[in-house]
Amino acid sequence: DYIRLTANNGSITNGVASGDISDIHLIAGSYITLLADNIIKNYATISATTDLSITSNNNAINNYATIRGGSGTTTITATNTTNGAFNNIGTGSKLIIANEEVNRTTFAHLATINATNLNNDGNISVKNDLITNITNDLNNNASALIWAGRNLTLGVNHNVNNLMGAAIYTEDGALRIQSIAGNKINQLTNSSGEIISYGLNGNLADNADTRGNLTIKATTLNNIRTIDAVD
Repeated sequence: DYIRLTANNGSITNGVASGDISDIHLIAGSYITLLADNIIKNYATISATTDLSITSNNNAINNYATIRGGSGTTTITATNTTNGAFNNIGTGSKLIIANEEVNRTTFAHLATINATNLNNDGNISVKNDLITNITNDLNNNASALIWAGRNLTLGVNHNVNNLMGAAIYTEDGALRIQSIAGNKINQLTNSSGEIISYGLNGNLADNADTRGNLTIKATTLNNIRTIDAVD
């Protein structure tokens, strides 16, 4: 079974902003495709078994709870030049995913996020590769996480901000921060955060030569400490 929802000149909302959302689930045995001209809001659970596609043509995608991709590809698209953004808002419902962090967006295999801005308060985790195509800014806010099990390519055309206690890392692949075209971004600010490329003992032959590589292309790089060191 699959789910396909299209809102021409309209919006899509899953769940409610306040109240009991424990029984609100948008779950498919195969793929999910959500397409709206205006804003898409998720307050509950969206979960696909295979592919997941969520697109807002003219506005933002706001996730307050759980979006879970499946065994295929996940594509998040909100590229309107004025309002387009993927906002992973971690101050909403407290949800536990696999007994791990709350307010988590989990994409199981390959994920691509196409947006004008990406604002992450919570957790974006991808089992394999994650690619972003962000035409303006990527903000990984305080204590937030962006993680890929394999390669993590943050394509951002303007600024990347990794704030206090936040982490950007790949577990067993290469980490690249650059423009969408592979050139320099305007500015990277790492403010008491972590940017890490681990090279663990994986068995992915096609990834063997690049595991643990970290590439940053930026006109300005600010690596600053906003908290005092502990003696």
